[in-house]
Amino acid sequence: LLFQLLFLFGVIAQPIMCFTVYVMRHGQTDANANEIEQGSADFSRLTDLGKEQASNAYQALVDTRVTSIYTSPLSRARQTLEQLRQADASSTQTVLPPSDL
Repeated sequence: LLFQLLFLFGVIAQPIMCFTVYVMRHGQTDANANEIEQGSADFSRLTDLGKEQASNAYQALVDTRVTSIYTSPLSRARQTLEQLRQADASSTQTVLPPSDL
């Protein structure tokens, strides 16, 4: 409301665009379940619990407007993303390719 008032009274030239960022970790992997550190290694897969966690994350965000998803190239992150997408086959979300950050 403050930004709208400042805009209306000419204090700022343009309305300020705000957005929300959600950060989500991948679901449980077989390495997590066995207390093995993975780091950036790409050898583990999601467990059934990890798949369930991803589905639960989708349910928590079901009424949230998501315009972009950024994901790691690691298999566990991609698998989590696929579980999210399977939970909503009609999704129109944009999945951006991983980048070397």
